[in-house]
Amino acid sequence: MGASFKRYKFRFRFALKPFFVMISDKYKEVPDAELTEKIALTTERILANPVEYLGNDLPDPSLLKDVLDEVFDDFVKERAFRERSITRMRS
Repeated sequence: MGASFKRYKFRFRFALKPFFVMISDKYKEVPDAELTEKIALTTERILANPVEYLGNDLPDPSLLKDVLDEVFDDFVKERAFRERSITRMRS
C-alpha cells in the first residue's frame, strides 16, 4: 500500500462518513447479502460521478476503484465487529 493509496483512503473515509452513518442506521437489521448489494450500488454511483462525492482531487480510475473497495471493505468489517461486540454485551 503506497503513500498515495493511504492518503486517498484517509480522505475518502472522511468524505464518505455520512454514507457510512446512513447505511449503518438504515440497514441495521438487513442480512449481509442485502447490505453487500447496497454497498455495491453505492460504490457504482460514486464511481460514476466521483467529483460529486469525493471532490476534485482524485487518483486515476483504477486506483480510485481500489481505494473505494478497501474503504467499503473496512466499513463492513468494522460494522460486523461492532455488531458482535453489542451482541456479546447483551448476553
